[in-house]
Amino acid sequence: MVRKNPPHPLAFIITTFPSFRFGSRWLSVECFVYRKLLEAFRMSPDLATYDFFAKQKHEAFYHSLDAITNLLTARDTWNDNDVSKLSGLLKLSLWGNKCDLSISAGTSTSFDSNPLAQIDNFQSRLLVDDSQKVVQHCSSHRDAIIDIVMDNAGFELVTDLCLADYLISSGMAKKYVICEHYIHLNNLILLLLFFIRIRFRVKNQPWFVSDTMSSDIDWVLNEMSQGGINSLQDSNQRPILIKYYEKWNAFFDSGMWSVNSDPFWTYPHDFR
Repeated sequence: MVRKNPPHPLAFIITTFPSFRFGSRWLSVECFVYRKLLEAFRMSPDLATYDFFAKQKHEAFYHSLDAITNLLTARDTWNDNDVSKLSGLLKLSLWGNKCDLSISAGTSTSFDSNPLAQIDNFQSRLLVDDSQKVVQHCSSHRDAIIDIVMDNAGFELVTDLCLADYLISSGMAKKYVICEHYIHLNNLILLLLFFIRIRFRVKNQPWFVSDTMSSDIDWVLNEMSQGGINSLQDSNQRPILIKYYEKWNAFFDSGMWSVNSDPFWTYPHDFR
């Protein structure tokens, strides 16, 4: 039996009211649909926190595992002092948006097995490329907290984590936040320091099919901790997933990485 992908949330409205799509702003229409879906689920106490797009996001991750393991394998060989790698990671996070399930009507898409090589083919499609300005800024402002506004789960989520990993390992993100709290121990005063270097900004509700929530980060890390055993066929690729799970989980545990979930990213306002 062939399992079909579930229909896109807009499919019923577009089929039933064809003029609805072409007579309205697509962004307003699609946001309206996701709001109504959320409203329907929140009317049930048992389903109020249910992510009705979770299955599709999980399948998209499994579909991209070969590209993910190859990306992590390449990342493992880099010299963290080579700032030129930052430009490639920025573009990889950009083109990771090709895996947006709201664009593909819920059908999983992925990069080839060598995603870093593939982005070179997309260079001519960039209308504006300010990646070198970002590299220069990050290189000269190494005492900043960096916020990463997450978009899609699955492959793009991993590219964002790789970007954050490189920013930490290269020393480009290092902000020490002094906590106004003192511990008195044997007449010694210990000043607590929290290392908050990378903040991931995520959606607080299911949005545009594949947008990242904090639960998606937890799920991806859990899958990596098991070496992708639920989907990965090549057992030789599993150690790299486990290695980066341990590294990234330590970043979260230490406070160097943090997740901020906020409804702001789903509000009908311009991001200014």
